[in-house]
Amino acid sequence: MNKVVAFVLLCLPAFGQAKYSGSDLRSGAGMFFGSGSGCAAPNFCAYTGVDVIPWGTVPNLSASTNGVQNNATVYDTSFLGHHNLDGITTFSNSAYLSPVTRVTDAVSAAGITRPNFTAGIGGSAAFVLTGLSLTGGGWVRIDKSTAGMICLFNTAAYPGHCQPSSAYANTGGQNPGSGIFLTTNMCNAASGCSSGSSSQAQDFGQLSFSLTDPNTLFTFGNNAYDITSGPVAATGVTPYTFSRAAGSVGVYTMGPTIVDFQYGIPAGNNAPAWQPSTSYSYGAYVTHALTSAEMLNSGSWASALAVTAGDIIQSGSCMYRAVVGGITGSIPPSFLASNCKTDYIPSSSAYEGTVRWRGTNSAPQFIYQNVTSGTHTSKGSTFQWIATPATLTALGSITSGSATLTTASGTPFSATQVGQAVSVSGAGSSGGTLYTTILAYNSATSVTLAVNALTTVSGSATVAITGHPDFLSSTMGDANGIVWVNVGPSYIPQLGNQIWSAIGGTSRDSSYPGASWPRYYSVGASTNTYGTASGSTSSGSTGYNKYNNDQGSGVWAIQYDAVTNIYHLLNTATGIWTDFSCAGGGGYNCSGGSWTGATVGSLAAITNPLGTGQPCPFYVHNAKMSKNGLFILITMQAQYYPAACNALNNFYLWKTTTSGYSSSASTGSLQTTFAGMNHWDIGTNKLVAFNGSGFALGSCTAPCYTAGVLDTVYDLTGNVSSPGDVLFGTALNAYYNGSPRLANTSTPQSNPQGCYVTSGTPAVQQNPDCNLSEVLDSHLSVAGDNSSDTYPACGTTYNYATLGPATNAFQNMETCYSTYPTGTAPSLPETQGNVWQFTHTFATGTSATFSTQFQISEYSQDANWLFWSSDWDCQNGSSTGVAPAAWTSGTYVGMLAVTAAPANASSICGLPWAASTTYVVGNMIDPIEGTGGSGAVDDVFQAIYVGGPTGATQPGPATPNSYFSTSVGPTTTSPGNTICDSASGASMNPTPPYSTSCSGGTVWQDIGPQNQRGDVFAVNLGLN
Repeated sequence: MNKVVAFVLLCLPAFGQAKYSGSDLRSGAGMFFGSGSGCAAPNFCAYTGVDVIPWGTVPNLSASTNGVQNNATVYDTSFLGHHNLDGITTFSNSAYLSPVTRVTDAVSAAGITRPNFTAGIGGSAAFVLTGLSLTGGGWVRIDKSTAGMICLFNTAAYPGHCQPSSAYANTGGQNPGSGIFLTTNMCNAASGCSSGSSSQAQDFGQLSFSLTDPNTLFTFGNNAYDITSGPVAATGVTPYTFSRAAGSVGVYTMGPTIVDFQYGIPAGNNAPAWQPSTSYSYGAYVTHALTSAEMLNSGSWASALAVTAGDIIQSGSCMYRAVVGGITGSIPPSFLASNCKTDYIPSSSAYEGTVRWRGTNSAPQFIYQNVTSGTHTSKGSTFQWIATPATLTALGSITSGSATLTTASGTPFSATQVGQAVSVSGAGSSGGTLYTTILAYNSATSVTLAVNALTTVSGSATVAITGHPDFLSSTMGDANGIVWVNVGPSYIPQLGNQIWSAIGGTSRDSSYPGASWPRYYSVGASTNTYGTASGSTSSGSTGYNKYNNDQGSGVWAIQYDAVTNIYHLLNTATGIWTDFSCAGGGGYNCSGGSWTGATVGSLAAITNPLGTGQPCPFYVHNAKMSKNGLFILITMQAQYYPAACNALNNFYLWKTTTSGYSSSASTGSLQTTFAGMNHWDIGTNKLVAFNGSGFALGSCTAPCYTAGVLDTVYDLTGNVSSPGDVLFGTALNAYYNGSPRLANTSTPQSNPQGCYVTSGTPAVQQNPDCNLSEVLDSHLSVAGDNSSDTYPACGTTYNYATLGPATNAFQNMETCYSTYPTGTAPSLPETQGNVWQFTHTFATGTSATFSTQFQISEYSQDANWLFWSSDWDCQNGSSTGVAPAAWTSGTYVGMLAVTAAPANASSICGLPWAASTTYVVGNMIDPIEGTGGSGAVDDVFQAIYVGGPTGATQPGPATPNSYFSTSVGPTTTSPGNTICDSASGASMNPTPPYSTSCSGGTVWQDIGPQNQRGDVFAVNLGLN
């Protein structure tokens, strides 16, 4: 990554932090325009040109408090004087600059000291996190380490800010405490919420605001104080309503549970125990409880026991699986016997030696689904679901890239082994063990495995049945050829941490029976806590240890229809759609009755997407429902059979109306999208995707892969696998004012990638070019659309090659993209749509908090506001509340090596390292080893000697990890270490005097981990 970082920064002026000097922002009292400004969505008035615009001096909004304390408003004036989209005129009307405000600060939440506040949920912008309208005031959710806090964004009395606690003025002693957020004492206790204290900010959890009622939201799963136990805390949906009445503003009422997704998961009554001599139809679910013969040592822990990864023991009602094998110790570990968790039991010389165990939330039992066509009768007596561990042959042969396993000796294979988990020594990565299942029986000396070998083994591979109930392993031991496929442990989640779920959202209606709530609700979910040995290592970092009911491990996409009282379930492992309907009862929980599962059918986009008979099951990363409830877009995290299926796109559209069921992979109920996309959000009948790869305009050829197509719009009512149903929202091509920006596409490209220099006096760096969408990304939201699918999509645009200051148009900006009018791919030299730029994010891109690092945003439902996360160029203060002082003695951690420059630093914080840049002594940087999240963020370093500019690449002998890296070699650093960084070379811990050991370069000293805070800021888009 360091080469890339250096490469993309070459367009920056070659000087240090002083490059952010100048007066590009002004501050003062809020100057908010009235609703008659004519700038409201979908016709914003902000800058739409394509110049590269670095930020100027960042205004000081106070290191600790700002928010509502002084009602400060600033304007990003850096756009003034830059070219409009026509390339001739300039943007010069300051009346069209967007007001920017700080929403949170260190004391915004009562009872919480200096937290990090962020917008969005879980690093995503695609949620509805504001009330129906903020005009005149409305409710806004702010995230604090997954806790959802609510404030009244009072645009009338406090423009651009949440009102302070003193302004709620409630009766009955329900005034909130300090800060801006509602506190637990504002609960209407008669409704069942927990009436707490004015010094305790309420947590409303993971939620979605109503699309029809400005004072209602829906909490999915648990929160800290009201929804803490039982299945509702794991799988329920609970409404909250907020009062705006005089004298009780902010008093909230908790409603009853209105949805519980446990009834859409095939566990409990939805997957009854397998029975002999019973008729089972295609798609039926059953639960199989392991027998003692199917567990290690009959399921009992013992000392000096040889353990293999995947082995199972039972402690009381809880199942534990080994994630790393070895020999057990002499003292039993502290296993839970009830209230099962995915707890991790580490090694100890006195306890387990090298063995590692993990819980599963479950008793030793698994869900199996019948994947045999038609209806068949099960065997008349019990059968062994998992074969006893056994070596089949020591003479196996397999070729790298092939799935055919053979042996020249004996007859080790039989048809009853199909589906069983097996290991093949030497055939895995770098000659390790290959773990998979037997896919097909060819003969007594030949079988086909479910995956290809990665290493060739000729006649020396030991092949063994592992005896483990691996995910997607199966058995053919039942009568009449019924094939039962394992889809994970069978349990009903009882706590929030026993299930991963991604909020799919709610529909825009109020047709819930007997109430004014929405009809449709959806989630993506995982209860997979066992997994597979595939990818196992001695450290347990992959393999079975990967599967802990977390994101990317599960296969459930669920929708609840309150009108028909049906839970629709798509199993992305088997490709089978099941409807669970209530019989003999009523309500979301089928009170007085029972749930009956009916198979809707298979979906070829999973069971046979390539038309070759090869299934492509996958794990779910996310699932999001359209605002009318008729579509769910499912994002694939990983293919189960990557070698065969990785060519498929990652995005699947599920059309959830049962009556419209079609199995077709290209036109049916489940389709893969025509092209890949980075981030996206779903509207009513359309989906907007940023950077729709695979499109080119006109005759533009390589490297013009996407020709400036920044967002594409899918018509969900058509066939999203077909390019004919892919529309274009914003497409900015490589032509400029009717003429090519460059003489031809072979003209040498300047650095960084995506930054051509046009002719002229003086030469001006301008965008876009053919490669613009290769390096930009945006966490988009269409929450502001009014159901017409015509409003712009908005969010933060960043550069995934470097998170630092802007090197491309739109980078580090709060932006909105045209989605309408749409049409076919524009032909050159046409430019279609606008990209409105409202303000820089002023984020360093180095925060250890993901949402702050990537400046995650949230878009208001009325399309007038965009909230985002930022550490505001290190100006929010520290998480300790103490400004760092220069080190004199003791430890280096959290202290400056020398006096800071600029002076009066409020935290240990810095921008990413910059190439070929002359810093000044006292400057701080926070290098990054990549843009994959906080794991790639290093310690903060301070310049203690400057004899010249930094080098052309991030210092270090190898990439992607530099000398700055705190965790990965070739070397690692710790506080106190120094690094010579120069054009002539780099070294660790140069010997003073630095004028000799690092002549002409910069010496950096590691001063420890960053401690800057992140806060939430707001920009008014519509100037009203």
